[in-house]
Amino acid sequence: MNETELIQELERNNWNLTNVISETLAYEPVTTDRNEVVCKNSHLRFKLLEKIWSTEGDVKYRSINRFILQQEILHTKGGCWGFPGAMSWAVENLYSIGHPEDLILLYEAKYINWDTEMGVLSQYFLGGDTQEAINYLKNKGTKEALEVADFIDGM
Repeated sequence: MNETELIQELERNNWNLTNVISETLAYEPVTTDRNEVVCKNSHLRFKLLEKIWSTEGDVKYRSINRFILQQEILHTKGGCWGFPGAMSWAVENLYSIGHPEDLILLYEAKYINWDTEMGVLSQYFLGGDTQEAINYLKNKGTKEALEVADFIDGM
């Protein structure tokens, strides 16, 4: 399935393409003629982020947005060139959905490097019921969850 076909299926609200999506959107670095490392799937991820952005926080896009953000994190860790703002859009999309479970992923995106630390605003951790988010994270009990809870609590 090519980019156009995938976008058409998603526009028809056929989001049950799990295998196709994971293969088509996955972080896959390639080297260009100019010896630059790029991710061959970053363009499609960016197009999908644009579509998700237009839904203004529709929860049905949460899982694909999480997957895209995870791939953008890998993309950034891998030092690839990509689309400026893709990580921020993915973070903003998840923030607008407002699920406390996503806070750990948002925190990971924020502290991946200096650019994303500046682009992923701290306010994204203060949406909705802050105490509910802190309680959720503390109850989760993992090292990462406790670190994010402390971060939010200290803001």
